[in-house]
Amino acid sequence: RQAVQVVPQQLDPAKRDAYLLALQALITNPEMLVFGDEAHKTRAEEERRHGYYRRGGGGANVRKYITAGTSGGGNYTFFGAADLNGFVNEMCSLHETGKGPAEVDPNKGTVTSQTFYEWMRDYVAPNMGNFSRGEPRSVFVLDNAPVHFHDDLEDLAQQQGFYLLYLHPYGYDENPIEHCYAQYKSCLRKNAPNGLGMWELHDLGLNAVTRDNMIR
Repeated sequence: RQAVQVVPQQLDPAKRDAYLLALQALITNPEMLVFGDEAHKTRAEEERRHGYYRRGGGGANVRKYITAGTSGGGNYTFFGAADLNGFVNEMCSLHETGKGPAEVDPNKGTVTSQTFYEWMRDYVAPNMGNFSRGEPRSVFVLDNAPVHFHDDLEDLAQQQGFYLLYLHPYGYDENPIEHCYAQYKSCLRKNAPNGLGMWELHDLGLNAVTRDNMIR
């Protein structure tokens, strides 16, 4: 059976070509690239407003598999970053989305551009390389979802010395981290019946994605 590639109708070929040209001009070594995104807990949240998912693909339904030992019912957003070797564990974080009115923990609640910026500031930026020196992990690629835009994000990138590059609109197919999330979800599904705790499951999912997965 021949595989069929589905292309979003909203895709602008000119903007896609401009993105690919920019990428070629920036990158002298594929090790420079890091791809970021977040995976939400529910089907509705998995449906990207600025992209396209194939049936059965998209963000990991973390709530279905990671529930043990949580105070908020296991509702999570997984902030992830991946390079040529798979997930960059030190850049990844779980954010509990279940939050009551009296909750003051900043690690809980609805994901906003401020939440996203704080993840970038606390987890991503300290682990990025210097772009001007062509260091590994020095170009961070994001899609153009609204929460990925924050007034201070470009300043953060400049201060830390890494380059922030946004995908063209509806550029889901250009972000390999979505395939990482699919493998992560598959690992959670496989190991959830084994009675593992949430962090054990999460670690297994992170480490399930390898360099071989990324370059094949």
